Amino acid sequence: MPSHLLFVRVGLLALAVLSACASGKPGGSDDDAAVAIDAAVDGPTGAGFGEACDDDTDCASVVCHDVGDGARVCTRTCDFDCPDGYACRTVSHDGNDLRVCMLAEPNLCETCTTDEDCGDDGDLCVQLTAGRFCAIDCASDPTVCAVGFTCQQVVSVDERPRRQCLPVNGVCCVDADGDRHGVGDGCSGADCDDGEPTIFDGNPEVCDGRDNNCAGGVDDGPRDCDPALCELGALGYYERPADECTGAGGCVQQPAALCGRYTCDGGGEDGDRCATACDGEVDDKCIPAAHCDAAVCQDDLANGAACDEASDCASGHCENGFCCADGDCCQVASDCPTFGTFSPVCDTPATCQGSRGAAVCNANFECTTQSGVPDDSACTTTTVANDCGWWLPIACTGATSQTAPACPTTCTTSAECDAGGWCDPASRTCREDLDDGAACGVDDGRCKSGHCQNGFCCASGDCCAAATDCPASYASPPVCTSPVACDGEADVATCVASICGTAADVDDDRACTAATVASDCGPYRPIFCTGSATQTAPACPTSCTGDAECDASAYCNAGGQCVPDQPDGGTCADDGECVAGHCQNGFCCASGDCCAADNDCDAYDVAPTCGSPAGCQGTRVEGVCSPTKQCGPATVDDDRGCAGVEANACGPYPAALCTAAPSQSAPTCATSCTGDGGCDPSAHCDGGVCVPDAGPGGFCTTTSQCAGGLSCVDNVCCTSACTGGCEACDLPGSEGTCTAVPAGQDPDNECGAVSCVGFFHSWLGDSCRRKADVPASQAACSGARSCRTQAQECGATTTAGPVTTTCDTTCQDPNLSTCTGTVAGACTNVNPGTQTCGQGACSRTVNQCQNGAPLTCTPGSPSTETCNDIDDNCDGTVDNGAFSDSYEPNPDCSTARALGGVGSDAGNSYSSMTVYAAGDWDYYAIPMTESDGSCGCGSFSFDEDYQARVSLTVPASAGAYEICMNTDSCSWPSGYCFTANPGETLTVSQYLDGACGPGQTDRYTVYVRIRGTGTPGFECAPYGLSYYFDAGLCR
Repeated sequence: MPSHLLFVRVGLLALAVLSACASGKPGGSDDDAAVAIDAAVDGPTGAGFGEACDDDTDCASVVCHDVGDGARVCTRTCDFDCPDGYACRTVSHDGNDLRVCMLAEPNLCETCTTDEDCGDDGDLCVQLTAGRFCAIDCASDPTVCAVGFTCQQVVSVDERPRRQCLPVNGVCCVDADGDRHGVGDGCSGADCDDGEPTIFDGNPEVCDGRDNNCAGGVDDGPRDCDPALCELGALGYYERPADECTGAGGCVQQPAALCGRYTCDGGGEDGDRCATACDGEVDDKCIPAAHCDAAVCQDDLANGAACDEASDCASGHCENGFCCADGDCCQVASDCPTFGTFSPVCDTPATCQGSRGAAVCNANFECTTQSGVPDDSACTTTTVANDCGWWLPIACTGATSQTAPACPTTCTTSAECDAGGWCDPASRTCREDLDDGAACGVDDGRCKSGHCQNGFCCASGDCCAAATDCPASYASPPVCTSPVACDGEADVATCVASICGTAADVDDDRACTAATVASDCGPYRPIFCTGSATQTAPACPTSCTGDAECDASAYCNAGGQCVPDQPDGGTCADDGECVAGHCQNGFCCASGDCCAADNDCDAYDVAPTCGSPAGCQGTRVEGVCSPTKQCGPATVDDDRGCAGVEANACGPYPAALCTAAPSQSAPTCATSCTGDGGCDPSAHCDGGVCVPDAGPGGFCTTTSQCAGGLSCVDNVCCTSACTGGCEACDLPGSEGTCTAVPAGQDPDNECGAVSCVGFFHSWLGDSCRRKADVPASQAACSGARSCRTQAQECGATTTAGPVTTTCDTTCQDPNLSTCTGTVAGACTNVNPGTQTCGQGACSRTVNQCQNGAPLTCTPGSPSTETCNDIDDNCDGTVDNGAFSDSYEPNPDCSTARALGGVGSDAGNSYSSMTVYAAGDWDYYAIPMTESDGSCGCGSFSFDEDYQARVSLTVPASAGAYEICMNTDSCSWPSGYCFTANPGETLTVSQYLDGACGPGQTDRYTVYVRIRGTGTPGFECAPYGLSYYFDAGLCR
């Protein structure tokens, strides 16, 4: 029994191997037939494939194998021909290595080294750009490919060809939403939601109602919502809480609240909330209009309010327990230190001025004296006259009579400056100590903090005003940490509280430059980073419209997807689809016509040809496909191409012809005849012998003397009737053949005269001449059975004909590139210059020529003369109109124009008066009358003086003007006339001596003369005239 079972197992294994060899399917096929057992073959029965078993004898295949966890199932031997879901694997069975079908799970996109690392027998290990990855079989069902994968023919790393699901973008990652995260070793990371591209492991969280980073929390710390802030606005300091994340509604900004009397909780704009208390009596958390008192910011106090320090007061001065602007402050007189003592009081500390008398509290809440006498002794050496800013303060002296002391304006050392100040050597002035972040050179004494480092003030360490001021050691250049995501980082210098520091690992993608490959995208063109500071991972394309969008080793197929180039023998549409770069005949190969099989080379098939007609021997060519998938010819013997071919002309006897037999020998010629039918058509039978007829070129007088088909022309047997023009049968060297008459000859005078209109000879001066017509005696044949054409005849003649074009002498030049060949003569329009006519506003300048003809110059039309420095009426004189003003005539004192009178401390002005025309003098009378009814020199004075002032503004376009002024007289003694230049305003004045008494009113008349003195001496543009009566003077 055991020996019989062993025999059956061997028989079954042999049957399986034979069945596999007989199959026409390639390895990896779905064919299960190899496991079937012929019903007519005797053998054991047992469990089928995949059914449970205990040992080999339980299985029809006689192979029972462990599958783990103590289970055993029936399987079968294999050679990469297992059913779907099973893989052919080498296992140890009964102490021997055996290839059997084992259950296999698909492992798409896992890395691999051989085909056996991947799924079932149909799944291959393929080479992609980023390495070797497992694909899955799609030969029988292309729809099994996941989103982003297509079914393509490929050769595995073990050189097994099969259609597999391959990634469209060359990145092996099962990623339905296109965010480069999913399942597979080619993914950038895991994905907890492959239906939403904004959700994957490690994605920054944003406010959108989703768990973007797969951390288990929705909107936990979204990066796009603004944090809380506090800053100074137009209405004062205010705080705004952090944005509220509303999920899908995004970040919602919260309302702001003013801080009132407070700044931000860090002082100034530091901090992100409003301060709610201040530090004791330190004012740095109070606004400028408030001060800190008992940890509460309160409004600064008005003058007269009780205070305990200067910062409590709006005036910044607290003295004697009250606020005021200067000196001792008070609310009532009894608050003053000298009240009831008549002791001296320092009324004005700033000028060290005081008085002695009864102490009072004035309206400014400052202590002073009433009806006191000057006495500065209360302004003592302890009285600060001026704090002098950042210089040392100056004090009064305590003397009875003092003058205001002056603050210093220069310094040489910081000892001359106030505490908190320093002496700037550049300007030699005292300046306030510098805040943190200010430039300080190397001097600690210039800083409020007492620390100067790196050229700036701060509390400690290296100081700065901005991060760019920090030494290079505080930063490091960016690095591209993740080229796939175009993500990088850098250590960045910071300047916080004016102290240099380092922010480590700050997001900075600039190192991911335009030369950084983010992904080679498989058959698609690689994608690159941009070099921007902030980037997102670029996505590989998933479709194409042309080969230019695919990698160099891929092409764009009819489905709009990039696929790997085809190997030799693969089908193609153009060179770009082939690995070899050559597509011909619909297939790929290195060169020439390509093929996959012999029947693809039918174009190379050549029908049988007769290579040796005399022996009736021939060959034919068959197209064959070489191992390199290139079509080529193969020559074989075949005499069928000689069918009907003349093997021997046989002279005057009928020609001997080859037959259609594939193999034959040479035929023989006849040697006798019994009639003309036994001779060649060109001969006849004469005495049992064939004699040739006369051939072409033979002498003849009639056609009957010529061989069949010949005609007797020009006394020779000719091959045709030769009735065309410019042809003959008797030309030397071609007798018997109708031949074209040589060019330049016309023995039969067939060609007539030719017109040369449209053919041009040359320019003669300004005239273009065409060529003369060709006479019949000069015309000839072309050598092509026709007369020469007009172009040939006229092109050859050199005789000039009539004039066709003449250019204008002045306004045109001949275009010397014309009037030649068939180009008619053309004239070029020119303009030798311009011409001017008319004068003034009528002056016009135009070209001498227009469009090749002389142009007439026409002056403009005159208009009414106006005052504008232009000769409007075109008479040769500028501004000679009938101009005047409403104050004319006033050429002398008797016609002086009276202008508006003015009273005390009053004036008047005019702006429409002119000096026009030549010789115009303007006289004006101006009444000035006392109107204030008072004396200008005090209660006990009987004298009051005045000043009359007159101002003249000369137009900028005029010459110099003269203005003369006198009071109550029209005479102009020496010193009463003055010159005003163009554009200048000149003021002249005269003091008047008046009286001051009961009922006394002073009256004056001021006379003014204005005339032009500088060229042109007159101007139609108006000048300005104003005057003022200044009263109440004491002289």
